[in-house]
Amino acid sequence: MPAGRPSDYTPELMQIICGFIASGENLRRICQREDMPNPDTVYNWLRKYPEFADNYARAREARADARADRIDEISQKALSGEYKADAARVAIDAEKWQAGKENPKRYGDKLTLDGELKVSKMDDEDLRVKLALLLAENGAAQCAMKAAFYADKELIQPPVNASPVNSHTEAPESEKTNAIVDKSDNPPA
Repeated sequence: MPAGRPSDYTPELMQIICGFIASGENLRRICQREDMPNPDTVYNWLRKYPEFADNYARAREARADARADRIDEISQKALSGEYKADAARVAIDAEKWQAGKENPKRYGDKLTLDGELKVSKMDDEDLRVKLALLLAENGAAQCAMKAAFYADKELIQPPVNASPVNSHTEAPESEKTNAIVDKSDNPPA
């Protein structure tokens, strides 16, 4: 009487499956073999066993390298006339896309950022004051006070009128002052 497909998880079976994955096989093809579990069983194991999930993820990253090797083989066969150029191009594009998804750091699309960055040097005190002022200007007085307090237990007093100032009306000069006032160990309310 045949034993049937395995349904019990074992570290040995995990290593075999991950080895096939790393060498370039996909799970559906692996699970078509008589001595392998069905795909649903493997997906359940991936959710249930963190060690298997980690090894499987690493195997998929390694499979991206196998895809890169296959791209080389496909291009050589296209150059020799064994594959039609259009078919080779489609296969190479599919392999590149999958490799980029499986190991994006190595094979994914590279993004280039372009722009200007202005950097100015500020000491910690100036940075705390600027941060508190920006937060206070945007209606975040309590957040500004707490940020300043926890940054170095220095409390920066926000403007008296901590709500955002309407661009059409200017706050009175008396309400625009900021001062470091409290160095106690009690955070603001």
